[in-house]
Amino acid sequence: MHVLFVHQNFPAQFRFIAPRLASDLGLGMHLRHAQRQGPDVPGVRRVLYEPAAGSARDTPVPARPFVNAYGHARGVYEAMKRHPEVQPDLVVAHRGFGSSMFLPYLYDAPVINFFEYLYRPVGQDLGYRPELPVTEPMLLRSPCHNASILLDWLACTRGWCPNEYQRDLFPPPRRTPRANPAPARGGSARSRSATAAAP
Repeated sequence: MHVLFVHQNFPAQFRFIAPRLASDLGLGMHLRHAQRQGPDVPGVRRVLYEPAAGSARDTPVPARPFVNAYGHARGVYEAMKRHPEVQPDLVVAHRGFGSSMFLPYLYDAPVINFFEYLYRPVGQDLGYRPELPVTEPMLLRSPCHNASILLDWLACTRGWCPNEYQRDLFPPPRRTPRANPAPARGGSARSRSATAAAP
């Protein structure tokens, strides 16, 4: 079995499961941002990627999270296109650190995404400190940030949240299984289900 881990700061959240799978199954690989440093994991091969795009000075502030997410997703996709010998049986990705958004177009393999957060305009990461007023660009940034998160949810086979609090940040339809047509390698469609579930 061949598992592809996608994380720009690998091993990070996968520091325990990746070596365990490599030890038990004898196969593994991970993808990491070329400018990030991290320890090697025994039995796990490293592939580096560069973001294909990123926000610039003239990019509107609310749109920057989405532009950056696209850049990472496209960078991951292009990096793996250069390695046709890699045909994973499973893709495991952290949606905030090297998106798997485009990998269903490359591999006919299940994608499990690790979801940590869905942003709220006020009451989560904004508005809880009276000395830091919430500005209009900050409010408008939340839906743009969430757009890339929800696109990753639509593209994955299964979503996973580490606890109930983080799971419950997602609206109820995103917490239950749902069939989604998603393109597989060769342009065909297949049925997928996804849920943000607590362990």
